Amino acid sequence: MRREDSNIRCLDRKSPSSNCESYFRQLVVVATHGDDYARRLFVRTNSQVLGGYAGYLIHLSAEHLRVAFLDALTAQQGSWPDTLMGFRLAVPVRLPYRRSDAWAFWEGLADYRPTGLAVDPVCGTFVDPATAPYLLRDGTRTVYFCCPRCSARYVPADPDATEVRRLQFKQSTELPTGA
Repeated sequence: MRREDSNIRCLDRKSPSSNCESYFRQLVVVATHGDDYARRLFVRTNSQVLGGYAGYLIHLSAEHLRVAFLDALTAQQGSWPDTLMGFRLAVPVRLPYRRSDAWAFWEGLADYRPTGLAVDPVCGTFVDPATAPYLLRDGTRTVYFCCPRCSARYVPADPDATEVRRLQFKQSTELPTGA
């Protein structure tokens, strides 16, 4: 792994909570907006988390794989998925947390509805423009990237394109005190 990629939350091995949240958000995005290629790419990239079920999911037909992903989304409404594959997508085998914590993640994503998604032009993944860590203003168009590697590989059409890296700020819940 490159040194600059270690700053990305989804690749940070020190924060399993970020890995879990990233997995569940990706699952929602792929299940609601993805095609067969996106679903298979999701399964391949998360094969360690899915354990032995990844091989089974890869070999499902496009229709059965779509049904499994849609069934996994029932966890977002607080219900148990009907199929074993939908359950395994919603509560993966090798998640670094216990099952109750996986359901806590789903409770946190109950209102998560990805809209207005952009596609990373280098790797083809879905990127939420509101939280994309890297973006490039190429003329009148804004291009969103999932990581610095994709940002570095992109060749802009406009030679004066400017790259912007969004900073992640945590809002303080404390009120300022008057002196």
